[in-house]
Order: sequence, then C-alpha cells, then structure tokens
Amino acid sequence: MFYLFIVAVIFVLDNRIKNHIEKNYKENQTKKICSDKIMIQRFHNTGAFLSSFKNAQKAVAAVSGFFTVFLGGLWTYMITTREGLLSKTGISFMLGGALSNTYDRIKKKYVVDYFSFVKKKKGRRRVIYNLSDWFIFIGSFLVVTAEIFKDFIKK
Repeated sequence: MFYLFIVAVIFVLDNRIKNHIEKNYKENQTKKICSDKIMIQRFHNTGAFLSSFKNAQKAVAAVSGFFTVFLGGLWTYMITTREGLLSKTGISFMLGGALSNTYDRIKKKYVVDYFSFVKKKKGRRRVIYNLSDWFIFIGSFLVVTAEIFKDFIKK
C-alpha cells in the first residue's frame, strides 16, 4: 500500500503543478527564482526528450503508453516479491512519473514542462523539466543502485 501511495502522490502532485503552470503562465513566459538559479517556464513538449520526434506525437504517445504499461506490470510483480525497499521505491518513483507524463501525452497531446536550471554558459540548449522527469531519473538511479549492491543490501 505504501508503494501505491508513492505512485499516487507523484502523479497528483505533478499534475497539480502542471495545472497551476498552465493557468498562471503564458507559453514560454519565464520567472527566475532561488537567487536566479532556477527558471520557471511553461513549455509544451510535443515530442520526447528535448522535443525530439515532435512531429510523431502519436508514435511518442504509443511508446510512452507501452513503457508505462510495462512499468506497471513490473511494479505489480516487484511489490509482491521479496525485492528490497530501494528497488520498490525506485520502481514506484518511475511509475508515478511515467503515468503523469503519459497522461499528458494522451490527454493534451503534449507534456507540460515547467522548470530549468539557469546556466551561465551561452550557446547550450536549456533543458526544461517537470517533476515527473526527475522522479523517473531518481527512480532509475535507485533501481540500478539496488541491483548493483543487491548482495550488500539486506532485504
């Protein structure tokens, strides 16, 4: 039940933030916060990472849906096994983030991204994230870490 709670909190929290950004920011409007280190910006990503495949929205949504269903099946299997806390938490983070982004792709035909880190070097493309992206990344890191150190971590 704890892991289902994690998935639900990530999904609901990210969607609430996305809805707030959609209602209160114009497309590409920016606001710097945290001593100008973080930029809040409403951006509609119609493709995958860095807007790649933006002209193939249906294919991106289908692939996203497939991987979300796959993660859901893996999550269901893992929470019923003796897998460790780190693996279960990681897969829950990944599933919560994947559900939120896939929901956007299916319902809105784009994913709402809304924050980036301000970089001092010019000429680089700024990457705009949402909370789900970070949970997918952190969850992946936790699962890989658990797998690498599984012999050292007590279950």
